[in-house]
Amino acid sequence: MRVLLIGNANSIHIRRWASSLAGRGLDVSLLSRAQVPVEGVRLIAAEVPSWAPWRPGRWAQRRRGMFRRVVHEVGPDVVNVHYLGPYSVFPEDLGGARLLVNTWGSDVIPLGPEPPEQRRQKIRVLRSADRLMSSSHHLARATCEYAGLAQQRVVTNHWGVELDRFGPPGTPSDEPVVGFVKSLQPHYGPRTLLTAFAEVVQAVPGAKLLMAGRVDELRTELENQAAGLGISSKIEWLGHVDYDEVPGLFRRMGVSAMPSTREAFGMAAIESQAIGVPVVASTVGGLPEVVVDGQTGLLVPPDDPPALARALIRVLSDRKLRHRLGRQGRAHVEANFDFNATVDRMVATYEEMVSGPGRPERASAGRSRLLVNSSVV
Repeated sequence: MRVLLIGNANSIHIRRWASSLAGRGLDVSLLSRAQVPVEGVRLIAAEVPSWAPWRPGRWAQRRRGMFRRVVHEVGPDVVNVHYLGPYSVFPEDLGGARLLVNTWGSDVIPLGPEPPEQRRQKIRVLRSADRLMSSSHHLARATCEYAGLAQQRVVTNHWGVELDRFGPPGTPSDEPVVGFVKSLQPHYGPRTLLTAFAEVVQAVPGAKLLMAGRVDELRTELENQAAGLGISSKIEWLGHVDYDEVPGLFRRMGVSAMPSTREAFGMAAIESQAIGVPVVASTVGGLPEVVVDGQTGLLVPPDDPPALARALIRVLSDRKLRHRLGRQGRAHVEANFDFNATVDRMVATYEEMVSGPGRPERASAGRSRLLVNSSVV
């Protein structure tokens, strides 16, 4: 079976998908602007001209022309889009290929106002897809709401981790270390965590905080907040951490924190539990699907520093609880979030799509309308 993946090769998760599908014997091509090699996968450059606001129609037609050429060259049985952009795919140019769209989060739960024409273009693709897939029930519902679709149109396929990479399971560190492994963006709750941690250091002698994740404009603000709280010396700012180093990072922790105010799924929570480190997370988005309150971690309300502090103090102060949560977290991941099972479900979906009858009607090439906005490049 020939599969054309469309996504960002800079993402470790796209590379995991591509490599694993190729490992199942599929003929996999990856269309990406970023050119990061993936073993066993044909990488195709999404050569797109620079955005020309004075000629938006010509720009869109050239991008569509690139897509047509790639589809003709690859001859895919399935085109699988990971993270939907308004010009990721042109359904009317798929030929006989089936279309699967995997929504990731902010593509259907926008972080801010979205240009109406951009939204209409994405809805058109979602409605014309043969199958839609999301990584959590929360995200599946959001996808349906975004496109005005019935709930049964979206399949949930929980992502997972490679159990050997995040293994063998250990025990949480007995050092009072709290870890945060997310990019430093406001909706992941770093401000809330710093405020809560100021309470933790008062109650737990020697408490430390590891802040790992992509550095952005919030870093300076967070450092200033930490200084104002008098906890700068208790924090280790790690910046970006390569994926191969993530398991070792979690092994340094007694507990990991995910105080997000929005979260499509919660991969970091799965990774932490796979190592055997309990998680304190917010009751938002897909996190309650990943963290079992009182069994693999603790759930707290979002934007509630005192509640977050109490939960972190409880886990750090109770070795028996910490180790029990850690053991049960690993068992939870083994039973529900094994990436091999995730890939198996994806392959089975491809096979059903190719062998199944019928597909939604697609707009004809001659009648389709290209909607262009200068914020889309």
